Amino acid sequence: LRDSAIRIHLAADACLPETEFDLTQIDLRLTNSAFRQFDLRGKSVVDAAGALDVEGTLDLKTLAWSLSGRCSELRSPDGLLRLAASLSPDARQRMEALAAHCVTDVTPSAATASRMQDADGMIRPVTHTGRDGDLCQRCAIPDLGVSARVELAFHLVGADAEHPLQYQVGAQIRDGIIDNPALPLPLHDLHGELFLDNSQLILRSFQAANGDSRLYVDGHLRRDGEVPQRRFVLQAQNLQFGREIQSQLWGGLRRFYDAMQPAGRFNVDVAAETDVAGNWDVKLNQFEAYDCSLLLSVFPYPTSNISGRIRQEEDRFLVDFTGMAGARPFTARGEFRNPGPQVTSDILVEVDSVPIDSMLLAALTTDQLLPARNAVDRLRLSGVGDVRARVVKQGVPGEPPHVALDARLRNGTLNYIGFPYPVTGISGRLTHNPLAADPALHRIWQFTEVQGRHGTAQISGSGGFAVQGPNSVLDMTLTALDTPLDRDLEQACLTASESLQELWDSIGRAGTVDLENMRVVWTPQARPIVSLPNILVQDAQVRLKYWPFPWERVTGKLSWNNNRLTIHNLTGWNGGETYLQIDNNGVPEAAVLDVPVQGELAWQLHLEEVGVRRLIPDATFRRSLAPSGVDAVIDELDPRGPLDLDVGLDVKGYRERPDLVTAAWHLDARLNNNTLTAGIDLSNVTGEVKVVRGAWNGRESFVEGHFKLDTATAFDIPLSTITGPFLVDGEDVYVGTPAWSGVQQPPPYDLQANPEAMREIQASVYGGTVGCSLQARLDPRNPLQTSYRGTVKVRDARLEAWAARNGLTNDRLYGPVNGQIDFLGQGNSDRSVRGQGWVQISPAHLYELPVLNRVLASFDLRQPNRTAFTYAYGEFTLHDGLFDFSLIDLVGEALRLVGRGTVAYAEGLDNRLAIDFYRSKFRNQIPLWGQLFSMVTTNSIGVRVGGTVSDPVVNVQPKLGIVDDTLRKLLDSFNAGQTPSAPRPVPLLGQPIRRNPPGR
Repeated sequence: LRDSAIRIHLAADACLPETEFDLTQIDLRLTNSAFRQFDLRGKSVVDAAGALDVEGTLDLKTLAWSLSGRCSELRSPDGLLRLAASLSPDARQRMEALAAHCVTDVTPSAATASRMQDADGMIRPVTHTGRDGDLCQRCAIPDLGVSARVELAFHLVGADAEHPLQYQVGAQIRDGIIDNPALPLPLHDLHGELFLDNSQLILRSFQAANGDSRLYVDGHLRRDGEVPQRRFVLQAQNLQFGREIQSQLWGGLRRFYDAMQPAGRFNVDVAAETDVAGNWDVKLNQFEAYDCSLLLSVFPYPTSNISGRIRQEEDRFLVDFTGMAGARPFTARGEFRNPGPQVTSDILVEVDSVPIDSMLLAALTTDQLLPARNAVDRLRLSGVGDVRARVVKQGVPGEPPHVALDARLRNGTLNYIGFPYPVTGISGRLTHNPLAADPALHRIWQFTEVQGRHGTAQISGSGGFAVQGPNSVLDMTLTALDTPLDRDLEQACLTASESLQELWDSIGRAGTVDLENMRVVWTPQARPIVSLPNILVQDAQVRLKYWPFPWERVTGKLSWNNNRLTIHNLTGWNGGETYLQIDNNGVPEAAVLDVPVQGELAWQLHLEEVGVRRLIPDATFRRSLAPSGVDAVIDELDPRGPLDLDVGLDVKGYRERPDLVTAAWHLDARLNNNTLTAGIDLSNVTGEVKVVRGAWNGRESFVEGHFKLDTATAFDIPLSTITGPFLVDGEDVYVGTPAWSGVQQPPPYDLQANPEAMREIQASVYGGTVGCSLQARLDPRNPLQTSYRGTVKVRDARLEAWAARNGLTNDRLYGPVNGQIDFLGQGNSDRSVRGQGWVQISPAHLYELPVLNRVLASFDLRQPNRTAFTYAYGEFTLHDGLFDFSLIDLVGEALRLVGRGTVAYAEGLDNRLAIDFYRSKFRNQIPLWGQLFSMVTTNSIGVRVGGTVSDPVVNVQPKLGIVDDTLRKLLDSFNAGQTPSAPRPVPLLGQPIRRNPPGR
């Protein structure tokens, strides 16, 4: 045949699709070489294959045939593949498998609308239309994007219809271009050799380039065993690409690229082969990177200038890279195994002096790292860190790598939003281990070895951030030593917890404090919870809000937890003398300030034992007791001089009534040579005053207690062993137990708590006893309207004891003294006191009294012995600051004096005397006294005593005339042996106001 054309049409059947192709410019010679045997030689042009030279044989007897050929200028490998697919079911099946792989894992982008390059270097589009396109679509032949000059040789042998076609194909490729989506970048200068037959595929010295990049592939695929055996070598030198290739990738390559986003230059030398079971054995001979960059999806922190290598030792791939993370150098060392979906890896990335800046915060945005970003934002953390990150993959397909972080912070600052206390010079360690043996640690970011400072304060601590979505928890434990009690610390505390306002209202902004193991717990959308288990106060100032007595140089230990301030121990000073001590003795509830977040109470201060030593109860101290109502008690007692107090106190404030304060308390006061008022002015007071029940309901107080005094002085009279109860019930005050007529009910003493209940005040005086009771009705708004009533009884007091105390000769002045005084008054003037009383001394020896001495001397008489009088009696009333004696009777063996007059006691009256004495008839018939007595009936002799108690002045009145009738009757009654009448009762006060004790 010469210059002929043949169209071959293959009908579709179960194995082949309908196919047709053209042979043109046929020059074919068929020569008979034997009986029914022919030789074939010729040339033609074949669709999609170009010029073809062939030769072969044909045996019509056996239908065996062979065909060999060569295409020296094949330009379209795609067309050749389609031709092979149409002629060979085996080739078609393999291409369909390749197409299925491409359809599954490859989604070519629009960028592969294929640029192909001719030998002359021009770029041309590759398109497939018409029958070729239909054939490609029907056979699912992938668009490989290949253009090259190919010299092809083949040899086909067909034995008979029962045996498959035997084929051998050899190709030499040169000047090729590959622009295929499966490759990250187009390749040029493609050349190499390919051999294909029924049992194997051999790639020999395939090479390509892209600029300075070179690619080399050598491989062998054998299919003659049960399991295909594969061996390939891939080498790449100076392989360079950028992030613009992302849009050209698909499937697994796209996912790998998105996880790494690599760019730069690489050298690769990989050998891979399968074993008898078909498992791959990959040998990485060389992988080197130059001037590369990565942007890891698990930690998108920009890296650059990456250089290093990966080398293989047995089944391990050892990684060693250096580069720049931001502006800081880093290293990445480690290993991985089983490249592929089940890869395991452990890579350690180390970088020093990484700044906590916007670049780092932008990298902390992945699901795994976002909690760290939130923690950094809330901590308002800055500084530089030395980072050690382990990137670990555990071989679970589809599972992202785990990042275990260990970072050390230096030169940092911190100002936590929930506790805004600026801390500088921060150092510390941040760790996160999602691979810890304890699963509970997988979601925890731990802060340890934290150090910093705030002014003079030294701060240390640790903590953790547990990532649990909306239930995440930041838990920090901090210790701050030598922390100034300043505005910064106050503002931080109040931001963390408004309830701490009560604490700051009680502590002045002076001194320092050690905050040990302070705990701050924060959850999203909630306020932080602050607990301060160890507050060690040093040289502080304290002024408790509801006991605002200023304390300085305060030291001690407190704690704050669950809105409760616990005072474990506290000591302080007021001035240079007064000392405070609060100690809960190991009982946490003994000294607390509670600030409930809800309920009726806004706060409650409970102090079971407060010790105050050498307290000066001045105006400042009394004002500090006003919130609890104790000031009224102190004002009534009016102590002057240092006190030792042991106080138990419970004070409450109310949420709906901020102005309302109630209180309950007990008090032990020890006095040493003090002065106070307990119905009467007492000086030189030594002993104890106990309050067993105290209460304040916001309007009035209730106080019950008792005295147990060793000594006291009243009216310049020394008292000892003074005991008795007292009670304040609103405006009514009781000292002792008033029992006079008109008291309808006794004071409401607690018979169990008060050992002195229902007794009068008793004391020892001059060897005898004195008892008293007092009732008063206070008017705080107008003290001038305060009224009171009392009674005092003296029993068997020894006159000689009084004489000895006053420097008189006690053997000339002695005897038992008894008496009583009932009095009442209003206001605070001693001239308003009214009352009456009597006094008696019998049997007595009365001589050395200043007034008596001068009176006797005025008569110019000698006594028969040293005892002038053996009996004395007086009746008096109280008014206008005077003891007004209506009767004074002095009886001796030889002389009897009667008299009347006044002795001033009120302030400003200077103890003035105004007493008249008259001599009665003699008790013994001594001639001289008888002569004197006879003068009474004619010209009475009297003595008028003036001056003062300490300096009496005696004037004799020799010719007084007849004694007035009143005095004469009095003298006559005495001479007749009549006894003095009992004193008249004092008018009662108004009815006492009876109240139950106000509640706490």
